[in-house]
Amino acid sequence: MQKFKDILNLSAPLMAAQMAQSMMLIVDTALFGLLGVDVLAGAGLGAGLYQFLFIVLGGFYLTVTYQTAASVGRQQLENLGGMVRAGAVMGIIISMGVALAVYTLPAWLGRGSLAPAILAPATDYLTGAAWITLPAIGFMMLRGLAAGFALTGFIMRISIVVAVLNLPVSYLLMRGGGPIPALGVYGVALGSALMMAAACLGLGWALWRHPEVRKVLMKAWEAKCQGADFKPYASLGIPILLAHAMEGGLFTVVTVLAGTLGSVALAAHTIALQTASLSFNIYIGIAQGHAIRVGQAYGARCWHDARAYAGRGLLLGAGCSVLALLIFVSWPERIITLFSLGASPGALDALFSIGVDILFIAALFQAVDGAQVIAMSSLRALHMGMVPTWITVISYWAIAFPVALLWMEPYGLKGLWCGLGVGLGCAAVTLIVLFQWQIHQLGRSGGRGA
Repeated sequence: MQKFKDILNLSAPLMAAQMAQSMMLIVDTALFGLLGVDVLAGAGLGAGLYQFLFIVLGGFYLTVTYQTAASVGRQQLENLGGMVRAGAVMGIIISMGVALAVYTLPAWLGRGSLAPAILAPATDYLTGAAWITLPAIGFMMLRGLAAGFALTGFIMRISIVVAVLNLPVSYLLMRGGGPIPALGVYGVALGSALMMAAACLGLGWALWRHPEVRKVLMKAWEAKCQGADFKPYASLGIPILLAHAMEGGLFTVVTVLAGTLGSVALAAHTIALQTASLSFNIYIGIAQGHAIRVGQAYGARCWHDARAYAGRGLLLGAGCSVLALLIFVSWPERIITLFSLGASPGALDALFSIGVDILFIAALFQAVDGAQVIAMSSLRALHMGMVPTWITVISYWAIAFPVALLWMEPYGLKGLWCGLGVGLGCAAVTLIVLFQWQIHQLGRSGGRGA
């Protein structure tokens, strides 16, 4: 029971923080809905494409969390400053590359079969989203430090404040007021960029007040980058990045495929995806909270504790998936209406006819979706690199995508979502088995903690 409480004490603030961050995108999507179904579909597509980049970068910078947790477990913090500085240097380079990709992506989308009414708002969102990346990377790194030191309360408080401010700021930039012009979809993206910058500055100020973290930050400022400082990002960050790219890429491709089914189908897909993403943040919070303890146990070479924390994390995830299932099944019409306040009665009826079924399917694979992310975090906390990544490649692209594509023609959007569920289920089962095997091997060999 104590380990459950320990995980909850760390996970609850991270859940709240993840929910708050996800609410920023939920709010953005609801604002798109005020501008009409076509804008909701197109801007939702742009947001989904940018979210893919965001997810990939988030995976890469999870290295900071796992490396910090293991260092805390070993009580050896001297190398963290160089690692943070190396991450910052890469962040500047990455943000410039992402900006280039974001500005060129609409031209590639224009070569497809997307209607102009969908392409225009997608382009507007992507152009504004280019400003999000650099402050987002800064926030990811600071968040990783805070999580590794088990200072999850800082993350929660900053995230909630920023999420609350996002609605009035983004609405003002979208609609305009006084000297501020109405920027439409571009203004919504720009509002998210301003809020991410505020989150980065706020968390940095909070962590500077913590003595141990301040030492790490001061050393990061003073240190010169060496080859060893980049090594954790290569050995752990790149495999996590690839795994997130495989999952995020799958959802992105499915979003594009949903766009070929028409504006109503794409709008229904966007609503279901954003709703599922909101509940998915609960599992991310559990995954990150329990992985802190798994990583610290790994650093201290306490294999029994690592196994116990991983098992309790999975049980907590299963309980939350049941709650999400009940919510999705009980209030599908209310969820759809929340995202479609600007829709006409006829368009809303069309959304109901598709969206209710999609929300039901999304509810069913909550369990396997949560299990796979929690099991994956357990393996990353053990510093496993490429093997979990190969599992995701096979599960998502050799199983989920072919099944989704096969079922799309006869079942439409429902077939796409069912295919996703099959792949996530395969990933969940395989990753859980791999963790049990790996922790058994470490216990037998007495392997080193890092």
